[in-house]
Amino acid sequence: MISASYRNRRRRFLGACGEQLAVWQLQRDGYYIWKRNWHTKQGELDIIAIKGRTLVIVEVKTRRKQSE
Repeated sequence: MISASYRNRRRRFLGACGEQLAVWQLQRDGYYIWKRNWHTKQGELDIIAIKGRTLVIVEVKTRRKQSE
């Protein structure tokens, strides 16, 4: 039986991997990553990126496999 703490650690790791992939893609496309995991009273923004005069706010959702 897999413990809840193990599942939570695995889920956080998967989420961190997804966020890192998104950061790499944004950087490859010329964006500057201004903030990651920025917390406010209303919640959290995963990635805030800038390219020229464009501000991009990214919410990352990572899944283990492709939907069928």
